[in-house]
Amino acid sequence: TVFSILWDDASLEELVQSDGFLSALGTDGVHVSMTTVTPAAARRVAALHAQHGSHYVEAPIFGVPPQAVARTLMVCLAGPAAAKERVRPLLEAMGAERIFDFGEQIGAGTATKLAGNFMIISGFVALQEVFDVLRGGGFDPKPSLEMLTTTLLATPSLQRATGHLLSGRTTSSSAIPQKDVGLFKQL
Repeated sequence: TVFSILWDDASLEELVQSDGFLSALGTDGVHVSMTTVTPAAARRVAALHAQHGSHYVEAPIFGVPPQAVARTLMVCLAGPAAAKERVRPLLEAMGAERIFDFGEQIGAGTATKLAGNFMIISGFVALQEVFDVLRGGGFDPKPSLEMLTTTLLATPSLQRATGHLLSGRTTSSSAIPQKDVGLFKQL
């Protein structure tokens, strides 16, 4: 069993097509990709594995490093049933609190991950807009944002972003949101 978590479609396909990867995995080996990719890329990689007798399981995650430490990651799982059963205890050992099984159709887990990331990123944009409007209108945004992110929009990502906004810290300048929105557009 090999786990990978890479950047995008190209990096995942490059790994699987690299010299010796599939042969080293052998027949009946399992490759678990935690990379956020397009469903099309996941299907291409799964087809390469099938040609070599190995299995591909997609398992993109929702969570940040502190959630991995706290063992509260969420995993979108799809692939052959027997391969998923083999990797489930490993995912749990890696910090998966909840594993959502999307069946055997490759692409279902990655499509859900892209949809979720799009919603999270959209939430960040909306949160920033609300913060700016409240502050610009002369209101203290803290009670409003705390109320909204503990009731109607109670998500860990929006709660973290609220903390950043209220403390004056800048939010992450990661390239991940731009990459994932681009992948969502491809979907």
